[in-house]
Amino acid sequence: MRVILTIFMSLLTLIDLTGCSLSSQDPFVGSAIDQDFPVPKEAIKTEHKSNNPNLIYVAYELKGLNFEEGIPDYYHREIEKWGWTEKNEAQLGALYVFEKNNKTIRMTIHNGFFTLSFEYYEYGYPLPLSKRVHILKEDPRNLTSFSFGIPLLI
Repeated sequence: MRVILTIFMSLLTLIDLTGCSLSSQDPFVGSAIDQDFPVPKEAIKTEHKSNNPNLIYVAYELKGLNFEEGIPDYYHREIEKWGWTEKNEAQLGALYVFEKNNKTIRMTIHNGFFTLSFEYYEYGYPLPLSKRVHILKEDPRNLTSFSFGIPLLI
């Protein structure tokens, strides 16, 4: 009886270890708003919604996040491995901007959670940061807060 129990427990341990090793090989999945943008598997999507109809937005809970520390190094490296480039000139506090293939994703780090978002421009596609800057240079009346979609009065 003891031998059978030992074999059974060994099999359970082997199955458990195999399952853990498979999940640790791919600890990221595509985000809810863009499958090409990585999100840690342990992040939990919340039901929080944006009031801006032009903003595509999702929030994820992730333990250990701190807005003062920013994006954890392991996560930042993974974002870059997925082909996204950080636009340092667009960073504002805990707001980070990433671009890939003419797509722009904004990431905001908070204590215990983060948000991902982009704005619709035309035909449901986000306007790349470089084109936003070009539009503003052509006609300053187009000035809006691209982070929040709020027109600025100047």
